[in-house]
Amino acid sequence: MTSGELNGCLSELSDRGDLGPSGLAGSGKAIPYYGWFWRTVDFDSRIRLAYTRHQGRDVPSWVGFCAKNKWGYPEFTATLEQSSEIRRLCEWFAAVPTRQTATAVYDYLQTLRPS
Repeated sequence: MTSGELNGCLSELSDRGDLGPSGLAGSGKAIPYYGWFWRTVDFDSRIRLAYTRHQGRDVPSWVGFCAKNKWGYPEFTATLEQSSEIRRLCEWFAAVPTRQTATAVYDYLQTLRPS
């Protein structure tokens, strides 16, 4: 699956709140991303992620995709290995769109931290 094809699938699925993990409850999102709608992510490169600060500290409380950082969230770039795993999980979700696969994407992103 090309990066463009993956983005097309994720764009279609990203707002399927019925598939979303419990960590995204109430957001209407199936996978964690910042913004009003899914924006193109370059899955062929190291992936940029953003997070919100936990209670004012510079500790991630919610990590997600952030292709256009209009609100100035703190962000970091995943390593090549992490980016490869993110892509693998997103391809799995695109191929098998279930709460389980959406949760796998969400859970993995929440393990990542800025270096």
